[in-house]
Amino acid sequence: MLALLHQHQREIKRATRGDVELEYVEVTIADVALANELAKDVLCRALDELAAPVRGLYDELRALCVKRADELNCQPDAVQLSRREIREATGWSDWQVRSYCRQLVEMEYLYASINGNGRPCVYSLARAEENGSDGLRGLTDVAQIERQLSAQP
Repeated sequence: MLALLHQHQREIKRATRGDVELEYVEVTIADVALANELAKDVLCRALDELAAPVRGLYDELRALCVKRADELNCQPDAVQLSRREIREATGWSDWQVRSYCRQLVEMEYLYASINGNGRPCVYSLARAEENGSDGLRGLTDVAQIERQLSAQP
């Protein structure tokens, strides 16, 4: 698609098979890299099951858990945070933290541990790693294309 957008800026090539002659524009590695970047930005948001504010809180919680895990020398999913700690670290209101954490627990992004005896509920990440946020499966890696092109005679 990006090559098509650049069709007036690139050389139009021709290929003939039998009686049929085709005109085409070659895709560059830069086109593939840009397409991958756009796909990550657009499709990840479109496929995200969380509403934007809930995703925002989750991203902040992940960052906070990673920071605390580094300090405590443990995995991010071993860090437990109270709602008060979350409010103080993020500046989000009590209603937002309660509501969005509840949604994150229901959708299995967080675990909630209720300590009983009047002690507050604490939250921890349900997963140490997030695979879906960083990329999309099935996109062709630009480095892989470059390796294949350099290996061709």
